[in-house]
Amino acid sequence: MRVTTTLRRTLGTRLRPALLALADRLVRAELADRRQSWIIAHAELDSLRDPMRALERRTLASAPRFDRRPLGPGLTVHAAHARDPRVQALFARHGLPDCPSCAVGADETLGEAAFSEGFDVHLLIAEIEALP
Repeated sequence: MRVTTTLRRTLGTRLRPALLALADRLVRAELADRRQSWIIAHAELDSLRDPMRALERRTLASAPRFDRRPLGPGLTVHAAHARDPRVQALFARHGLPDCPSCAVGADETLGEAAFSEGFDVHLLIAEIEALP
């Protein structure tokens, strides 16, 4: 039994550096392969960044057209304009000449615009609904 323990220790002492070196090489090789895959994936993501930003800008710009809330005081100024560009003339008659370029028009509702500009929102909505 003592011989086996001594042999085990001797082999362990002599083999340990070789096993550690082998394990180190294997791990480094695997990491190198994964690093290369990571570099390729990162480059692909970088190449998609600008097209994704352009798509996001187009999506945000077209979002009001897909706003299906009913025409009413709760509809945003930009959403009302996006539904029908002819409403710009109506907005201008009610004191809102720069609606498409207004910074708050994306968040400001028709009701809020009517309150701040002092016009009757229901009259504006009736005029919008009367557009042919």
